[in-house]
Amino acid sequence: MIGNFLMILLILMLLIKIHHYFLYRRINQIYFNDSNGDTESKNGLVSILNEISNSTSDLLLKKYIKIFVFEVYLFRFLILLFFVIVIYNLFL
Repeated sequence: MIGNFLMILLILMLLIKIHHYFLYRRINQIYFNDSNGDTESKNGLVSILNEISNSTSDLLLKKYIKIFVFEVYLFRFLILLFFVIVIYNLFL
């Protein structure tokens, strides 16, 4: 039962990461006119995207950034949930 839940959780995390990749490339294409999507900054990515969202009037870009930021926090929560379940099951 727990194994099935963990597999579903891992698949969901993988799908979110794949969606992150394509969504981030799309944000780069719109805002930076970058066809490669190579302008990623690992530190403070969410704050940088929030600043871009506040400084632009493009509604589509704002929508993409809001979805991306939501998925970042969702992914962090799922990672935490995964490790809590694994550690809990280790001590049972």
